[in-house]
Amino acid sequence: MRLESKILLYSHVFLMLYLVYFFGDLLLMMVCPIKDDKDVVLDKDINKYLSAHNDDKHNLIPKHIHQTYKTDEIPEHWIKAQKQCIDLHYPDYNYTLWTDLMVHSFLEEKYPWFLPTYDAYEHNIQRADALRYFVLREYGGIYIDLDDVCERKLDPLLQYPAFFRKTSPLGVSNDVMGTVPNHPLFVEFTENLERFSKINILNIPYITIMFTTGPMFVSVVYQRWIRKGWSYGLGLNKKKLEIINKYRPRVMQPYQYKNSIGSFFSIAEGSSWHTDDSNIMFVLGAHITACVVGGFILFFVVFYSELLIYTLLQGVIKKYNKQDNNQLDVTSVSKARFPFKLKVTRFINKLKALFGISYTNLSEDLLPSHSINEFNNSDVGNSCNTTKSKAQIKAASPVPSGNKYNYQRHQMRRQSNLPKEIQTQLQKASDSQV
Repeated sequence: MRLESKILLYSHVFLMLYLVYFFGDLLLMMVCPIKDDKDVVLDKDINKYLSAHNDDKHNLIPKHIHQTYKTDEIPEHWIKAQKQCIDLHYPDYNYTLWTDLMVHSFLEEKYPWFLPTYDAYEHNIQRADALRYFVLREYGGIYIDLDDVCERKLDPLLQYPAFFRKTSPLGVSNDVMGTVPNHPLFVEFTENLERFSKINILNIPYITIMFTTGPMFVSVVYQRWIRKGWSYGLGLNKKKLEIINKYRPRVMQPYQYKNSIGSFFSIAEGSSWHTDDSNIMFVLGAHITACVVGGFILFFVVFYSELLIYTLLQGVIKKYNKQDNNQLDVTSVSKARFPFKLKVTRFINKLKALFGISYTNLSEDLLPSHSINEFNNSDVGNSCNTTKSKAQIKAASPVPSGNKYNYQRHQMRRQSNLPKEIQTQLQKASDSQV
């Protein structure tokens, strides 16, 4: 295989391994979607809860609704949604609207180690996302975005240790969540926020927010936490497996969340954080045909660029081979058989030439030492040496006479390792001396 082909092949392999490593959790979500009965909210569980007597209903999640906004003054298009959630659950549920002033005092008192990361977030929505994880970890209850309108009481969801809603195309969302206090998964959320805050994907706000604090962050940490149960299920740690099974969250299906009869929520107008780049994403989603055509054009540009890079590599390597051939005074060096040390040196020099680094001149010192005299001495059966006495032959031979035949074969093998052009030169020199 040509060197330029190897470079392109290895670079592609490295790129694919990096993408698999970076997006491994997302690939697992595609391969293993959330569909098991132990992971989803079942209609039979809801019906059983509603038909049960009040004394038989076991609620795990506290009846406390949390919402966040920067001040107490809610935008007008969300006031109706907020009021409907409060009125529907009053007086059984407590309600807290977390504002920016309340957040700092809460974090300073409970989680001061997170304040530097909280203040360093570039977007306000990242702070709002982070806050909901800490509030639910500390107090438990249900978090609801301001643009989610409650259509029915959330009591049937209180029977689970935690719940989310399924989002499209994969994973879970963070706009509606419920949990018991100090749930192990929400502890994982809060402890991973600092590490995920360093992610910045192409400096695009929408994607960066999604992966640092938004739904993709929740989905990745959720997937990893569930995956711990797979390893613990092999018998590695039965105690932790029991904890995971005890606190295993449930996921609402899309029809249970909205736009169906009996759904828990509907969506109000407006958005709490979408920016211009997210609007572009939605426009692209609405014009999927144009996206497909654009994807083919993009792949054509990428592959054509790789063809240009391949041609450039060919030119650089060809130029180097020409210089190398002149140094060795060999017409077809690339096709000759070289000793291992010389092959390694040539390969390193080619890599240096690709990046414009000066490379070491090749010399005959790297070749095995085969002198003309050695060639003549090894040729015991040559007719020119028949006149020599046996004593002279014995003195010239570096091995005992009993091993002369094996030594001759060894010398022939050494000569066969040389390039054919050098063998020809040695043969000509030998013939001229004869």
